[in-house]
Amino acid sequence: MAPYNFTGENYSRLGWVYEGITTWYGDQFLLRSGVFDTKRYLNTLNDKLKRHFTSYGRFNQPVSEASFDTWLDGYVPGIPHRKTSIYVEGSLIAFLIDSRLRESSNDNVSLDNLMKRLYDDARSGKSYSKERILDILKDISGIDFTDFYANYIEGTHDFEPELIRCFTRIGLNLNMHLPFTEAEHRFGFRILESAGQTTIAMLAPGSPAEASGLMVGDQIIACNGRKLGNNWALLTDKLSEISLHVFSKERLKTIALKSTDEQYFSGRNISIDNSASDEQKQAFRNWSKQETSN
Repeated sequence: MAPYNFTGENYSRLGWVYEGITTWYGDQFLLRSGVFDTKRYLNTLNDKLKRHFTSYGRFNQPVSEASFDTWLDGYVPGIPHRKTSIYVEGSLIAFLIDSRLRESSNDNVSLDNLMKRLYDDARSGKSYSKERILDILKDISGIDFTDFYANYIEGTHDFEPELIRCFTRIGLNLNMHLPFTEAEHRFGFRILESAGQTTIAMLAPGSPAEASGLMVGDQIIACNGRKLGNNWALLTDKLSEISLHVFSKERLKTIALKSTDEQYFSGRNISIDNSASDEQKQAFRNWSKQETSN
């Protein structure tokens, strides 16, 4: 962004750095300093994993593109399943880069080294770019991150295999997790409960909910002939078919839904591997400055 122009937008594809990496470090500093114990830190990381894995936008928009689009339309939802969060995606990318650096150097080099070099550049009046970041990463590790950048930052490569590998190195397990109600996962829609109303907040692509004609913003009035109230889970869980009465664009409609074998909006979370080796435990201590048992 240098030289700075405060009279207009400063378009950049590096939002994953100035918002994502900083988000990552915000939590990391709390962990390293002992303000967060391991359990509390993992809760914050699990929230990011849930947001990543339950977002269908990750299949469609690279984080570099999301960085640019932030200057165009801010944080409005926009086209369904197109947008990704530079905060969430950027912080997970920070973890992946940090893990690769640590793995290649027996924990002697980390993301800290990249940030210190960028800080030194800034003190001498230099701004940073994609090319500068790649050059520094190769210089401090001997690893060419060009393919990584193309796959995970400028592309929509699946994070999961790399996350599993990196978490395993430090004695953590990545697990399947279903954070919402059974009905939401079975039929493929997300609900929002607010001010006594239950509305459709999101539809999974290709899901029974999307195929049924449900729309984002539809207000659910009743389920299977019973007034909804605060009984959503009681009225819908364990059922493979449901009938919804909804107000859609001021019209009352009845929507029939039948589940399939697929799970929608499935998330992931991490847990401590109680059978971790001494090497894995040491790698966790190097990474977090904490014991996994905290």
